[in-house]
Amino acid sequence: MEKRPIPKLMALAVLLCLVSEALARRSPVEALRFFAREPLSLLYNSALIFLPLSLCLLTRRRLFAAGLVSAAVLGLSIADFIIQCYRTAPLTAIDFALMSSVSSIVRKYLSVWQIALLAAAAALVAACVVIGFRRCPRAQPRRGLAAVVVLTAYLAVTVGYAILRAAVPPPESEANASDIADRYGYAYCFAVSLFDRGVSRPRDYSEQSIDSILDELSHRGGTETEEHPNIIFLQLESFFDVNRLRRVHFESEPLPVFSELEENFPSGQLIVPSLATGTANTEFEVLTGMNLDYFGVGEYPYQTILQNETCESIAYNMKALGYTAHAIHNHSGDFYDRQNVFANLGFDTFTSVEYMQNVERNENGWAKDKVLTTEILKALGSTQGEDLIYAISVQAHGQYPDGEGGEDMPAFGEGTSRASFEYYLGQIQEMDAFLGELTDALERYGRPVVLVMFGDHLPGLGLSERD
Repeated sequence: MEKRPIPKLMALAVLLCLVSEALARRSPVEALRFFAREPLSLLYNSALIFLPLSLCLLTRRRLFAAGLVSAAVLGLSIADFIIQCYRTAPLTAIDFALMSSVSSIVRKYLSVWQIALLAAAAALVAACVVIGFRRCPRAQPRRGLAAVVVLTAYLAVTVGYAILRAAVPPPESEANASDIADRYGYAYCFAVSLFDRGVSRPRDYSEQSIDSILDELSHRGGTETEEHPNIIFLQLESFFDVNRLRRVHFESEPLPVFSELEENFPSGQLIVPSLATGTANTEFEVLTGMNLDYFGVGEYPYQTILQNETCESIAYNMKALGYTAHAIHNHSGDFYDRQNVFANLGFDTFTSVEYMQNVERNENGWAKDKVLTTEILKALGSTQGEDLIYAISVQAHGQYPDGEGGEDMPAFGEGTSRASFEYYLGQIQEMDAFLGELTDALERYGRPVVLVMFGDHLPGLGLSERD
């Protein structure tokens, strides 16, 4: 770093970019193929990494500062690699806001020795930082030249953003972190997730445009009836109809209750914004009718705007008709900060697992869903009027254990073990039995009830569209 630091930092930025992308795509070959196909992405992602590296030129300990930035980039890339072993979405800035929620379930995904190994790695990095700070040589910075380089790097990033977006069309969903990382590169994805938050103001937003919409709606008329039934939404964790699997055959009906309901009542397919993760975002879309595509890359509104603001929701709308709104979840109340968010979504009460009795747990430590029947009936009996209940299940949550039969499922291909699938199947079969208990209890209930059930996302079993 004493001689020609600028070209050396540029080379370092390109190297870090290649390593980061190789980890993100889980293959050095795939990273090289991506950059060969999209050379502009290589230049832009390298420029993003060079920008913080260029700040090293302003310091006396430029070698130490460059090492610190490099360690941060590599640390994020390795963390992204590890996280993508357990979910389909890459690591984004919003994940750091979720740390308080995630800390309570780390043991369900990582073994003790894995946690110890990560702690040892963190301690080693901290020791290297201290040693590096003491031993790295100092140099007198040329602040004028350094300022020019930093400004040039900043301009390259800002102007390059517009050029890259013009040259490479965005994916269909610009809020989906996986699609963004696949299209533009991981460094781009993480950088955008730092700043891209909330809903942008529509170009045609004005008092006149809103008045025209209200005028159009007023002419459509309403369909409100005299009868106001109790309404229950049941969000089923990682639940889907396994009969839809193309190359898996069952000796008997795996989900008898669900299949009977599907056959005899209105049913269909639900498009959700997540795969194998992001329960709270499916929840948000159902409760508010808002599309996550309106928000930032990888954003969880529960962790951003809804921390401090209210939002129109089913709960608020039904309360205007005299309903009392209840939320129920057989997991901890602080997961996704629901204990704060549900109040801003209009719920009058929230019952989490801490306030439930006789809770049974599965092998993974998740609460079994049959406890929800009791809690739903309690909520229905807690008022004299009509109730809106939003109940969220958790039993089929991953990570799914491999057990002894760790071989791959031939029907799925590499990445899904037979033991994991059989464990998952056992959990949703118990959930199916819970659906039978709940519907029987509601049929015996003396007042009319509408029950709406859906899965929040597909399970993390490595399934693809061809499956």
